[in-house]
Amino acid sequence: MNNETVAAANPRGAAMPAKAYWGAVLLVLALVYSAWYPGVFTLDELDILRQAAGGIAHDGHSPLLISLWSLATSIHSGSALPYSVALFGTGLFAAAVLRMFFHAALAWILLVGFLLLPAVFTAFGLVTKDLFFAGAMVAVVYCFLRFLQRRSGWWCAFALVAMQLAVMIRIDAVFAIAPGLLFCLFAVLPARLRPALLRLTAALICCAVLVVVLMANTRLANRFVFHAKPYHAEQVSMLFDLSAISIQLNRQLLPTDRQSNGNVPVEVLRSRISPASADSLIWSPDQYHLVYQTDADHDALARAWARAIGAHPAEYLRHRGEYLARYVGIRNDSPWLRGHFQGDESMVDKYPTDGWNRVDSPVVRLFERLIQTTPAGIITLPWAWLLLGLLAWQVLAWGWPNTPDDAALCAGMLVGSALTHTFLMGLVSAAALARYHTWPRIAIGLAVALAIGSLLTRAKPAPAGGVNASKLSGQ
Repeated sequence: MNNETVAAANPRGAAMPAKAYWGAVLLVLALVYSAWYPGVFTLDELDILRQAAGGIAHDGHSPLLISLWSLATSIHSGSALPYSVALFGTGLFAAAVLRMFFHAALAWILLVGFLLLPAVFTAFGLVTKDLFFAGAMVAVVYCFLRFLQRRSGWWCAFALVAMQLAVMIRIDAVFAIAPGLLFCLFAVLPARLRPALLRLTAALICCAVLVVVLMANTRLANRFVFHAKPYHAEQVSMLFDLSAISIQLNRQLLPTDRQSNGNVPVEVLRSRISPASADSLIWSPDQYHLVYQTDADHDALARAWARAIGAHPAEYLRHRGEYLARYVGIRNDSPWLRGHFQGDESMVDKYPTDGWNRVDSPVVRLFERLIQTTPAGIITLPWAWLLLGLLAWQVLAWGWPNTPDDAALCAGMLVGSALTHTFLMGLVSAAALARYHTWPRIAIGLAVALAIGSLLTRAKPAPAGGVNASKLSGQ
């Protein structure tokens, strides 16, 4: 469909040449980049930097990202280059998703609004694996939509590559991928599979197999391509769970080799545990702390953890319920959960000449005051953001006058992914950090942009190469 047809289908917006659209997209992304430069970083980036300089040691952080940082720092020190890859990659794929549904001028306006949403703006300031992961997930959604539209083997391959990259960046990407992948599989399975429950069961089995393959491929690549040792990040959650159950029972359930000096009294655990994070149990100023290391006996810890959960399910569920409430911000309405506005100070102090500097932007300071000191900041809390996403999806799904059902489907993928990732991370993670919500923030921000765009047009968008609803649904 050419630009004239697009303009005729939506007379409110004049056609914008493709080059002008993408030029305008790059301009607004450059402005966001300059506002956040050199980006917000954490201690994780310090470990990534060390491995990039000294060789990959473990897979606690993505070996793929470590290789990227190694290449980037060989060109320019600091975070500027990795940050540009994360920000521009995420922003360009978001612009591509919006362009699928709306004419160029409206798509650009919606992109600007999307980027200025407080929860999204703070997410785009991160120089962490979380923003890289979010960018990979936007690419996954875009490839899903194109595959469903065209049923092309190429787009199937692109979707598989995007999913694999997302899982290699963060293993918990499988939580975010599952909803969209399940719908795609359900749509492409033969309609003759009756009843629908049989078709859904087949899709679930295929989805589970693909998820296992993605995780296995990641492990193989980490071991034999990047030569990274296993880090066993699940240790933290197991130590966290065992400590919480021990405190409730007033009985030590942790293996002796996981207690410093072989003895950490339950009273010490009780005085130091935080329902929102395991850090205070592992990093302590004295001899009482829990042992978290890659070469420990992981099997013994896993057995102790499984026994504790099997014998004391009520205590486990109570602990996880408390943590989940804090992870989504219901019981943890603290400023730091609303967004990160400054990088790790130790890196700023140690490596200022290497490009690790403080974010110093009046725009960022304005957003920080808005989010952390005014009632409006509540919308950036995870629970409020998830509710906003559900509202945006429902506006589309209810068929608001002339709302395109393909936009509703895309919003459903985005919101479903955000919900699944948030609640499953709340069940397995051990730190209620704002950056863990980077993908849900961006996913729901896109869903909100789709809803607003549909309300503004009040007509089915018909951009060049746009999505065909009947093809998406498999009808």
